Amino acid sequence: MEPESESALVRSIYYGKIGKGKTERLLERHGREGSFLLRDSESLQGMYCLCVRKTPYVHTYRIHHSSEGWTLQVSCSVLS
Repeated sequence: MEPESESALVRSIYYGKIGKGKTERLLERHGREGSFLLRDSESLQGMYCLCVRKTPYVHTYRIHHSSEGWTLQVSCSVLS
């Protein structure tokens, strides 16, 4: 993937500082099975949340970026 394409993709899925409730409403009302977005973590500074719609829930996975690369949390939480 070209750097410009990758940057455009990230901008299209990154929602910044939106809360869990708004995330859930967005994915339930406007998304379909497998829809996702990336947002800032509300509770852990510097972390991101990958939120994925898998009916009937929105699953949230924490992502951390460091100088060593990206880390994805193994367990997930469910917004219901």
